[in-house]
Amino acid sequence: MKTHLSLARIFISILAVMPLARAGAQEMRTWTDKASGKTVEAAYVSADATTRTVKIRNAEGKEFELPVARLNEADIAYIRQKLTAPPTPTPTPAAAPAAPGTKPAAPAAPVKTAAAPKGQPAPPKPEFKTIAARGFKGPAGSDFVKSVQRVRPRLLQNAQGWAALKDMAAKDPAAVAMLANLKKSGELLLAKPEMTRVYITEASPVNPGSQTLFRVALLGALNFIDGDPKWKERAVREMVSVTDNVYGDWYPGEPTVTTDHLIAGVLAYDWFKDGFNAGQLAKLKEFIHLKGVDPIAAHLKNEPVPATAKKVEPGTQPQKDKTPAKAPKKREPEGPELVDADEMGMYSALVLAAICMVDDDPPAAKKALEPVGKMFSKGLAQFSPGGVWPEGMEAGDRVMDHVAMVLQTLRSACGNDFGLSVLEGIPEIGAVRMHLTGPTKYVFNYGDAKKAPLARTWVSSWLSGVHGNPGLPATAALPAKGDDSVDKAAFLDLAGQLIYHNPQAAGYRTPEALDFMAPGGEAAALRSSWDSPAAMYVAMKGGRNEVPAAQLDIGSFVLDAGGVRWAEELGPEDDKAPGFSPDVPDRNKRYALYLEGTKGQNTLVLGGKDEEEKPEPKKPAGKGPPPKNQKPVTLPGNQELDAKAAFSGAAFQSSAEKGVAILNMTDAYHKAKSALRGILMMRGTQPYVLLQDDLVIKGTSEVDWQMHTKTDVTAAGNKATLTSGKATLTAALLSPAGAEFVVEDPPAKPPGDVRNRDLQKEKVKVLKVRLKGAKGEQRIAVAFALGTDAPSVPVVPIAQWVGKK
Repeated sequence: MKTHLSLARIFISILAVMPLARAGAQEMRTWTDKASGKTVEAAYVSADATTRTVKIRNAEGKEFELPVARLNEADIAYIRQKLTAPPTPTPTPAAAPAAPGTKPAAPAAPVKTAAAPKGQPAPPKPEFKTIAARGFKGPAGSDFVKSVQRVRPRLLQNAQGWAALKDMAAKDPAAVAMLANLKKSGELLLAKPEMTRVYITEASPVNPGSQTLFRVALLGALNFIDGDPKWKERAVREMVSVTDNVYGDWYPGEPTVTTDHLIAGVLAYDWFKDGFNAGQLAKLKEFIHLKGVDPIAAHLKNEPVPATAKKVEPGTQPQKDKTPAKAPKKREPEGPELVDADEMGMYSALVLAAICMVDDDPPAAKKALEPVGKMFSKGLAQFSPGGVWPEGMEAGDRVMDHVAMVLQTLRSACGNDFGLSVLEGIPEIGAVRMHLTGPTKYVFNYGDAKKAPLARTWVSSWLSGVHGNPGLPATAALPAKGDDSVDKAAFLDLAGQLIYHNPQAAGYRTPEALDFMAPGGEAAALRSSWDSPAAMYVAMKGGRNEVPAAQLDIGSFVLDAGGVRWAEELGPEDDKAPGFSPDVPDRNKRYALYLEGTKGQNTLVLGGKDEEEKPEPKKPAGKGPPPKNQKPVTLPGNQELDAKAAFSGAAFQSSAEKGVAILNMTDAYHKAKSALRGILMMRGTQPYVLLQDDLVIKGTSEVDWQMHTKTDVTAAGNKATLTSGKATLTAALLSPAGAEFVVEDPPAKPPGDVRNRDLQKEKVKVLKVRLKGAKGEQRIAVAFALGTDAPSVPVVPIAQWVGKK
């Protein structure tokens, strides 16, 4: 019997969330051979995506494997139902043994657990095999379009997917609420004018492209799920507006804005093609190719933007671009050059454009895939091994928004995602997002990221649907946009939440652990409980300073307690500041900025008052760190520009009593023979956090321990009191003997400086411990607890915190 590829692809798309499903209850049913009409009574056992087979068992217990292509549509629907049911639970691993070390100030009490939630619990995580990033050869160029089904819609969801969402929005309570809020927002949008040209000088999270994308996604979801023709009619008008001669172009000088416009354009082309007349469709196709694909491809290849990508002013003719072509950018180097978040967005937009236009505009599809190569796969592998994006949480959130669109589209349009969704690091992202968000709802915003909650909650929905819920609360509908916000909304937002909604994975689930260390050791987080917004929480960063957009922030930490973020990660300097760009050959210009260098972080500063002791090396050509055989010059107090630090499993323990994480920061300081920074979270009735540094100094150096805060802070000897509203946090300096806290202001903004950030106006204070003329072994230990009483904690070497496992 011949294999029917269309059914095979459908089957693979069903299996995309769970490559292997185990047998559930033995429910006998009739299976039908599509070609011959023959039937057999048997129970479903399992399905295998690799062999494209389904295993069934008859009443006598005999098992058979059938090619999925032989089955009829009812059988396919039944398999889909089985695959969305909860899989067999896996045994819960035993808790790690309690580690020896300091004792709590009060007797430990059992860790609080959340009250039993009301609603459907999320199932255990599905079983899947992770693909190692090392040696992974992902899809490249034309691979993305080889198996595209020539049907529409195919971006994000195909016809079957939209039908399932429509059914879900009529039955699932959370989806019902999501659709209601979509409709409220849609009605408000109908009362607003279509997108018009806005003149901008720089890209920002909310820009004309991201606003257009929000509108297209909102109207598309309503078109397919609600069905009122007015949604399609308005979507067509939106795209006519952003492709007319007045709008002119998609901001080719701002590639991130062009990226969002291109994604919006191809979604509109795929979803609403039959709503455009011939002239409108031709104009949209022209914009996708000339105003979207061409300028993005030029940016990625480091070539001049074609004149055809730019708006032609009335009364003028497009001029041929006479700018000399630059040498093509080498995008697959031998060294450690990274694909940054903006580039991942551009590669994603090009892949989506190619999948959309492969049959209607093959030249545009070919042009879109030229710069992609293996760069999309290479960029995705940067989440390996632990699910942490090198540039930080906010940048990783942006990357995954684009990546989810591509992988979801590959599943709906091609039947599989080439294993990219189970590439090492990707299944861990959901847990990283959960653990590196504190009880205040703010993420650990190290690097060039602002203090904020994760903005793209729909990304967590997509991750939970693919890899299982790591312990997030049940998904609730995002509120409808108000009259003053619907025209300023950006990205997928409300539509993304519903498009990615999975009622199984979106249920209730308790996280498996209170403490977390990212595989690979880039970051760690400890907390006193999950169920209280007032819980204590501390997170600390390892990582690599050589990442071009990194701050010199190894060892930096944030601290939440009582619903307040006490230790602040200040985020980025203004990008107008001189030397801010990470692409300059002399990176010291960037790190002379307080917020980018070590002095602006919650970590140790060694030699901050010392003169430079090392001669300046020859600067390498191009961007990036100096060669490994050449130590970079460092500004006084800054960490090494090529330093790395990681938490290790041997230095991480978690039990009901406490959590411990230890970071080796020796590589970060040329004035330290060794530098260990440990965090200890003691739980119980009176939880506290201990932050301790054990150092061995080379020669003599000044050492500053520092923490930035936006709360009111006073210091008296070895005690500091921080207040915010009615909450009070007390810090006790336990070691060294005789040392004292001091409170300082950050540097003032110089008069006439172009940067916008003024930390003194932001009411930032710096809590410091300063050791002058430090020599040899040094130990700085600071304990934090809510209330006015200083915690009394025995101080022992960090090496004794963790017992043998």
